[in-house]
Amino acid sequence: MDLLRSRTTIASVSGFDLGVAGETIAAQPQARQGWANRLKSNASLRIGDVDAFMVGWSAEAATWKFTTLTDRLAKKNVLLVVATRDVTAVPAVNHVPLVQALKAAAAPNFTEVSIDSDHSYSDRRIALSRAVLKWLEKQR
Repeated sequence: MDLLRSRTTIASVSGFDLGVAGETIAAQPQARQGWANRLKSNASLRIGDVDAFMVGWSAEAATWKFTTLTDRLAKKNVLLVVATRDVTAVPAVNHVPLVQALKAAAAPNFTEVSIDSDHSYSDRRIALSRAVLKWLEKQR
């Protein structure tokens, strides 16, 4: 693993673009209310003041967008894995814009893997594991 630490290597599996979601929250009151309801009822996530959180999320949305990271990511070893049937991190919103940006930047160490599955890869976890391990092996 020392070899991996010597390079900047980043992998994302079904990445969710919080910046895009934050922009939607800022622009659409129904989306904001839906997110607020989800955050308030989420048993694994405790947020003291959901309204303040939503304001902060909306305010920082532009800086959190995946595509704002393109210049930095283009210089790194990057793996982006997408599930084609993902309804949580919908590929057209959360994956495709970053892929297009990295391709436009001619990122030399960018790898994209598409797996026909859902967000949790519930029916393709072995395929997911193999894809990530294959990519990690190439990083040596």
